[in-house]
Amino acid sequence: MKSIDQGYTQAMRMSLAPNILALTVLPTEQCCFRCDYCYEDFEIGKMQRDVESGISNLMKTKAPSLSLLNVAWFGGEPLMAKDVIYRLSETALGLSKKHGFEFWSTMTTNAYLLDKQTYEKLVDYHVNSFQITLDGIKADHDSIRKRVDGEGTFDKIIENLLAIKTSTHTAEIVLRVHYSPRNWRGVITLVKWLKRNLLDDERFSVMFRAVGKWGGSNDENLEVFEDKLDMANVEKILLQELLGELPEKQDPDNFYVCYASKANNLVIRANGGIAKCTVALSHPNNDVGKINPDGTLTIDQKHFKKWLIGFQTGDLKQLACPAGAALKTDTSSLKSIPVVATAA
Repeated sequence: MKSIDQGYTQAMRMSLAPNILALTVLPTEQCCFRCDYCYEDFEIGKMQRDVESGISNLMKTKAPSLSLLNVAWFGGEPLMAKDVIYRLSETALGLSKKHGFEFWSTMTTNAYLLDKQTYEKLVDYHVNSFQITLDGIKADHDSIRKRVDGEGTFDKIIENLLAIKTSTHTAEIVLRVHYSPRNWRGVITLVKWLKRNLLDDERFSVMFRAVGKWGGSNDENLEVFEDKLDMANVEKILLQELLGELPEKQDPDNFYVCYASKANNLVIRANGGIAKCTVALSHPNNDVGKINPDGTLTIDQKHFKKWLIGFQTGDLKQLACPAGAALKTDTSSLKSIPVVATAA
């Protein structure tokens, strides 16, 4: 069993390693959905070519020294800018073959535009994991995860998932199922359907997440679990329905390090701004710099080091989610940790 000290040391090493580059890229910050709980403002559109060039040049500069390049595609809805994804993936693949480093990517998508052909092309470009959200049965989902025009989205997503199931291309497809006081009973029905129709394919899996007030304009109208015990009890019911039994408790010696805590992980927004967190996108402390067309980075060290506070304090909760501290911390007493991505 790994000790906390061993785990911390390994996490520190991986999070500061100059031969690892992890980028969360928002090829567009527009979305074809308007979900009730969404926290994004959709003010920034599709990534411009100078920002795209900056990302390509950053990858080219780092390529000779890399052992791993990981790109997480995020948005908005990233598939509204497929061409940006394809071009940057082509560059990354070419560099990985030339310099011998490992390249793989993930995608968070609403799956409305993820038809079978698109799925297969993305897998060919080394997208090996997709996270797709469902909000219960059709009636509940369509009232929560609506298109911009107010129409429902459930049928199209399910159509795409069933088509993907017929593909021979292999990638992990994580169905993120949201539950709340409003829809959790319907989630039980959804899980039964998923078990019959998708979960017999080992590529598909389910994770449950409670709906929360994540900073969106509709937060005051959301019905969420205020009592953590109520939330835990509902999740136990859902897990038992999914698995047939409750899972064993996780090893307390294992801990999670958020991507925002890592010095070699950057969020690159569609306008070229650099952030650390994909949730607190509009907070001024999350504006840590910009990427330049030549691939160099202009970094606000004062803001950047706030997100690394967990490695400064050794607080495991801050490593798992640095946002609470980063959005208010005075950095005068914190030592500087280099932005690994700037190293040639």
